[in-house]
Amino acid sequence: MTAEYGYVWFLPAWFTERWWDTDKHNAAFPTEKVLCTSTEMLSAIQGHFILTTAFLGEENSPIVGNCTVRNWLDAYLEHLQALVSFKRHSASIAFYSLALYTYIIFV
Repeated sequence: MTAEYGYVWFLPAWFTERWWDTDKHNAAFPTEKVLCTSTEMLSAIQGHFILTTAFLGEENSPIVGNCTVRNWLDAYLEHLQALVSFKRHSASIAFYSLALYTYIIFV
């Protein structure tokens, strides 16, 4: 599942620097071997996106789709309620949804 085959990885922002360096990891932790090389990892994550915390604008700020942040959030919550029963929404889920939407539009 690599970019070579049309896949794109969306990764969380909390990974440490050079987290993909499996050669270094394997040398430091010989009993916890990762079964691919650092070169293979770099190939696999080529073109990846890093996702971080949601930064929603002011409620009356215009966004893509000719609506405001408040309009989008209301529609998102309504859609979410239709799918699952929940007590509280997650701002990070909203951010991931926007990230995927942006990726779909521009790619």
